[in-house]
Amino acid sequence: MIQFRQFKKEDWEDFTKLNTEAFPIDNMKKEIYLNSLDNEGFVGAYRDDNLIGFLILRIMGNYAHLGQIAVAERERGRGYGKQLMDYSINFFKEKNTKTVGLYVETKNDIALNLYHKYGFTKKYESWHYWINEEQVKELEDKDEDLDAAIRVLKQENYETIVNVFSQINVEELKTHLEKYQQSPVNTSIPVGLHVNGQLKVYGRTL
Repeated sequence: MIQFRQFKKEDWEDFTKLNTEAFPIDNMKKEIYLNSLDNEGFVGAYRDDNLIGFLILRIMGNYAHLGQIAVAERERGRGYGKQLMDYSINFFKEKNTKTVGLYVETKNDIALNLYHKYGFTKKYESWHYWINEEQVKELEDKDEDLDAAIRVLKQENYETIVNVFSQINVEELKTHLEKYQQSPVNTSIPVGLHVNGQLKVYGRTL
C-alpha cells in the first residue's frame, strides 16, 4: 500500500530525479516546482518513505485536468498506476468537477489501456513540436510581417483562439492565458502559428 502527500520544498531532489526519468523532454524547472507547492493536486506517492510516483492534478473551474501521472520504472507492473488513478478520480470528485481531461501520447499503449479502463475516450488528436524559450523569444521580437510566423499569444488573443478552434477547452485555455500573463517565467508559453496573418495552429512551449 502506498501513501499520498502533497510535495514539500525539501522533496525537490527526489521529485526531479523521478520527473527526469518519466518525462525526459518535459522537465519541470525548480522555480516552477517551488511555485507549484501550493497546489493541492501536486502529490507524491510514497512506499516506506520512498518516492515511487507522483501526480499533477489541476482544477480549472468545472474542468479537472490530469496533468501528469508517473510511476518509477523500477516499480512498474505492481498496480501502482491504478492506485494513482484511483486517488486522482477521488480528488476530482471531492472538488465537484464536471469534466476530467488529460493528454497522452498515442503510442503509449500502457497508459492508453489504463485510461480506457477508467472510461476515458479520445476526443482530439494533436501534434506536438518542441522549441525552446530562446527560439520563442526570437520569434516574438520579430517586427517584420512574415508569411508564416510563430507568435506568443496573450489574454487579448482569447476570442481569436476560441473562434478558430471552436472545440477547444475554453476553461483550460482561459486559465492558462491568465496564468502566463501573471507569471510568464513559471508557465508554459502559449504560442500560435500564423500564416498570412491568420492563426492556424495553437500550442504551448516549455
